[in-house]
Amino acid sequence: MFEDIFMEVVDPAIVVDTGKGKIETANVPFLEMIAEPGGVVKGKGIGNFRFTRAFGNLPVTLEDLSENSYYEDVIFEHGKDIRLQIDLKVRIITAGDKGKRYSVLMLRDISERKKLESDLITKHKALVEAHAGLQKAHAEAESFREQLVQSGKLAALGVLAAGIAHELNQPLTGIRGFSQEMLFDIKRGMLEEKSISSYATEIVKNVDRMKAIIQHLREFVRKSTEPFVPTDVVEVINGAFILLREQFRAHGIAIEEEFDKNLPKILSNPNELEQAFLNFLTNARDAVDARGNEVTDKKVKISIKNPDREIVQVVFEDNGIGMSVDTKNRMFEPFFTTKEVGKGMGLGMSITHSILERLGATIVVESEPLKGTVIKINLPVAR
Repeated sequence: MFEDIFMEVVDPAIVVDTGKGKIETANVPFLEMIAEPGGVVKGKGIGNFRFTRAFGNLPVTLEDLSENSYYEDVIFEHGKDIRLQIDLKVRIITAGDKGKRYSVLMLRDISERKKLESDLITKHKALVEAHAGLQKAHAEAESFREQLVQSGKLAALGVLAAGIAHELNQPLTGIRGFSQEMLFDIKRGMLEEKSISSYATEIVKNVDRMKAIIQHLREFVRKSTEPFVPTDVVEVINGAFILLREQFRAHGIAIEEEFDKNLPKILSNPNELEQAFLNFLTNARDAVDARGNEVTDKKVKISIKNPDREIVQVVFEDNGIGMSVDTKNRMFEPFFTTKEVGKGMGLGMSITHSILERLGATIVVESEPLKGTVIKINLPVAR
């Protein structure tokens, strides 16, 4: 009488006489599942098969099997070799004139699915750990990059020290001169209110100049942990020349500037961008110096243009010694330098490349021996 039921059940199933706790019949998929395809289970007690909840390790009893119910994640065991994870559905039916009750147990093998889920959880855990490792490595790399950039700044200040001292000495000389004039007038009894105002104005002007230089130095050496902000490229170039202009003058190198008006801003860390520009400018200065007396019109030209809506282009052009193809191809490599031992570690251009790469900038270098160098930097416009 159970054949019609089993015709519709594709999962392993058995019928249990709930009163006696014995198996009435089983379908072929069930016999295959317990590795007894031709076996006979009719009349066996349901206790020959163990049903245990996976969570809590609680047995599914005959009493549990006497009511309509559904159990997920049940461990099904038979003998020593059969141990499967199943979902168990129980349906109660009645048959015969006396309404005898039977439990139809339908078992769905989820062992493979659970294995895949377990593998997925394991792989997910491994991915989470790998991601955490990558984040840690990225944080360490970023920390190292910041330390390298900071070291580059301090090295640049060491190179620029003489020029910076001269920049500060000029206003100091002015202050001393105006103060001496004022004292001289006092001794002669010729100090007038108009003269006091004039002297004081010049002294304040020179003090403000020194203050601006010192403030700029403090900002320059500060660690660059600030986020990217809208940046005026011309202001950054002018900041670099606060530290460099006197050196160029002392070396007899003319500075030519050609800046478009109303330039759009870019997104950058201004402090780091200035460091990159300083490296290009000091390299240009050294390249021009290396020509010696071969050229009489030593010059470095800086152009800032907005050729389209997408970029601000900064161009450094010098008439220095230029570079060979090999030097040009390797100029951004860490520790590559053409300078004498003790005059450079070859990190300046590598740091510069790292700074500009973070901005999404592209760099084009044109150079030939004895024909100077042109470096074009395309910086994305801030959106």
